[in-house]
Amino acid sequence: NIQSQPPTHTHRHTFETNTNTRATRLQYNTIQYNTFNHMDDQQEPIPPNRGANPKQDDITTTTLTTLTTPTNLNTTTTTTTTTPSTPTRLSRRTALNIDFLKLAGECYEDDSPNNNSNNPCNNNIYANKHIPSLLERNFNNNSDNTTVTNILQTVTDGSQLTATNLINPNHTLSLHNPILITDTPTSIGMKVPLPKPPSKDITIRQIGNKIGMSHSITVMDVRTQDELDGWNFQDMVDHFEDEDRQYKPTLPQPHSRSKRRNRTRVLNQISLEFSLTPLGKLVTSPQFVRDLDWIEHIWPRERKQEGDYPRVQYYCLTSTSGCFTDFHVDFGGTSVWYHVLMGKKVFLLVPPSENNMKLYEKWLCRKDQNDIFFPDMKMGVDDGSSGSGDGQEQEQTQEQTQAEQEQTLVGVENCVKITLEKGQTFIIPTGWIHAVYTPIDSLVIGGNFLHGFDIKGQLDVHCLETRTRVPAKFRFPSFVQLCFYAGAEYFKRLLNPLKFGIVQEQELNGIQCLVNALRMWNVGPGGDANRYGGVAYVESQIVKELGVSDMDDVFRGIEEGL
Repeated sequence: NIQSQPPTHTHRHTFETNTNTRATRLQYNTIQYNTFNHMDDQQEPIPPNRGANPKQDDITTTTLTTLTTPTNLNTTTTTTTTTPSTPTRLSRRTALNIDFLKLAGECYEDDSPNNNSNNPCNNNIYANKHIPSLLERNFNNNSDNTTVTNILQTVTDGSQLTATNLINPNHTLSLHNPILITDTPTSIGMKVPLPKPPSKDITIRQIGNKIGMSHSITVMDVRTQDELDGWNFQDMVDHFEDEDRQYKPTLPQPHSRSKRRNRTRVLNQISLEFSLTPLGKLVTSPQFVRDLDWIEHIWPRERKQEGDYPRVQYYCLTSTSGCFTDFHVDFGGTSVWYHVLMGKKVFLLVPPSENNMKLYEKWLCRKDQNDIFFPDMKMGVDDGSSGSGDGQEQEQTQEQTQAEQEQTLVGVENCVKITLEKGQTFIIPTGWIHAVYTPIDSLVIGGNFLHGFDIKGQLDVHCLETRTRVPAKFRFPSFVQLCFYAGAEYFKRLLNPLKFGIVQEQELNGIQCLVNALRMWNVGPGGDANRYGGVAYVESQIVKELGVSDMDDVFRGIEEGL
């Protein structure tokens, strides 16, 4: 239906030469071209900006103007020719929906205009998608009638929280459940830095002046989960004191290019160990912690005086409002003491039952771990129908209903929520799985400690970290060496309790587990014995101190003492 015409090979263009710069420029002025418009019943209409209208004549002249002629050019030569263009078929493909804000870096991935605005995780309110679940759910009414009052031990009189009472199996307090101390720090033998003036809250600047503003820190951007390099404490102080940074959980206007400016940076710092800074002289852990801590009583004193010991006893945590730390277990199964100097913290705690620890390990190994809220984890278990041997059908049939399959799934048990206010102290026992949310800017001091009341739990967490390949920088330093020193201590106390002290009943349950682990870690004579601080070096020290031939004598002596 389209009559072909001989093409004429010209386009209107202008060559202009600037003799001063010896450069030739191609200047497009006005291009005229003929467009053949042929429409059948099934062809899409040509967009208006293409200059075509199916109701007009078959040939339509369209003008496209682009660049203008520079005024400083000397000479101009113009050649004009008109040619009909070849008819083209319009594309029926759907136009790409390009998010130019994301390409330009104006918004994060989860708040782009193309995302579902009804999703609470995309509405710029929270830095982590799991925070709404933490805040909105009622975790204190579990299916087995377990409540926070059944799990949490609240201490209103700090003088009752002593190592003597914790050692006593008949006392109401124990290190197997979390402890919330509402009494003053001095009541539990703890020393904390005081604000100046005393009538006001302590500030991050006051803490920074004691630690040192140039002290390097590791900072995490909670939104992106990226570590920020090159930060020191002064940078964190400036960030805290920035008035424009104040966290406001408000939803910006949709499709606003100012969205990124409205989204505050949510920064978390939880790994600053300050025992060797001037602040270390102003802080002392609770008295019962110092009485039980293996680093205080088992690690060689001469090595600690030289500064050669696991520095995990004193941490300073600085968290801006909106921070969230996902579920985790503290390294090496350590217990934790935790005091809020300023702000507030919200904890979700899960006890280290056998089922919960299996679910936790499975959750750690999932590729989509960040997308799963740990309390929602479920796991298939043996429902007990197999292995009966009574002639009945033992295998599941294809007719098993979905309801029956769900009965074989078990989930996380006894998750509870606890809010920690300013001035309160919190004790997290060995192996407790927990997540932490920071509703307002907070300053916290705390520390980790190993002890003899849950040796099996500490070893279980260490093995879990090994199976899940936790990087060395996130694990308890010199954990194996400290366990060997603990084995030597129990050897002396079992053989001569009058001189070295008796072994408590709660410790007896875990000593055999410790001996089994030490046998597996025993490297024997030689090895890396010449490397200072290595396992073989520690073993050689122990053998020499105890006057035995080798570590096997130590293991046998412990078992005989038990």
